[in-house]
Amino acid sequence: MNFLDDLNPPQRKVATTTEGPILVLAGAGSGKTRSIIYRTAYLINVKHVNPYNILAVTFTNKAARELKNRLERSFNISAYSLWIGTFHSVCTRILRAEQEFLPFTSDFSIFDDVDQKSIFKKIYKKLDLDTKDFPQRKVTSLISNQKNSLILPKDFFDFNEENYFTETTYKIYKEYQNFLIENNALDFDDLLMYTAILLHDNKAIRKKYADKFKYVMIDEYQDTNYAQFKIINLIAKEHQNLCVVGDDDQAIYSWRGANISNILNFEKDYKNVLTVKLEQNYRSPKSILDAANCLIKNNSERHPKELWTDIKSKEKPRLLKLENEKQEAEFEAEMIYQLS
Repeated sequence: MNFLDDLNPPQRKVATTTEGPILVLAGAGSGKTRSIIYRTAYLINVKHVNPYNILAVTFTNKAARELKNRLERSFNISAYSLWIGTFHSVCTRILRAEQEFLPFTSDFSIFDDVDQKSIFKKIYKKLDLDTKDFPQRKVTSLISNQKNSLILPKDFFDFNEENYFTETTYKIYKEYQNFLIENNALDFDDLLMYTAILLHDNKAIRKKYADKFKYVMIDEYQDTNYAQFKIINLIAKEHQNLCVVGDDDQAIYSWRGANISNILNFEKDYKNVLTVKLEQNYRSPKSILDAANCLIKNNSERHPKELWTDIKSKEKPRLLKLENEKQEAEFEAEMIYQLS
């Protein structure tokens, strides 16, 4: 238990509260990764939970590697039995294991953006479509949103108005999905969509993974979309041993389907939620946090919190007005060069 002395009181609360739902509102630089690592170590070394029964989901492969490396380095915990990874990597493992219930085999390919563009080029040619009338980026985004909302082509017009653009988009979506199935392939959105649908429709599979993942932790919860919410909810809603970590003030991915209501409504989606705020910042001086807090408090949809720090600095933030992102990048590069 001595390892818990490394944590401040709220971080220790996160690490040692293992039963029931917990919402961790972690401000920038407040040690959220440390809290997840120590919570995992506490589950294994103190509660004697089998690593096989723990699921930890991050948003990047880099974050997953860091989590695994720090568990092995600091606590001598092998990450081999732990399910630690991104949503997409976790879903890939589930789909490959449960392919008998799906319209593809376990050796399916995963198509990236380049593959997707190539397929769309063929579909546009087949349907005699002009990219000026149906910009590929716009159509791709719409189809991605359908998948993240768990809307298959057969359900398309249950959720979309019928007009010339949507009718043509439906045809593209249908052709695209048929091409993927015929070639035993999935795109990144399919990984989430098919996993969510499988867990929803198949009671035995849902129970299998609910029993397997007795303790679930999700990082960057403010960036989850509807499909990701459903996957976690279907796995954890029975035992409710779910710890989500995030910050509604750092929600920046709505343009790619992230739904901030997932974190805002967590206390409504689960019973007897413990909410812990990590507000001590270990990264920035007080002058920076004062400016950030003054700006952030104007956000209309948020959990109230205010970052603080023991770090002091005589320098004050400067406000600069730049014309575009290129000028901003050039200014930052120049500052880095001068300070290095």
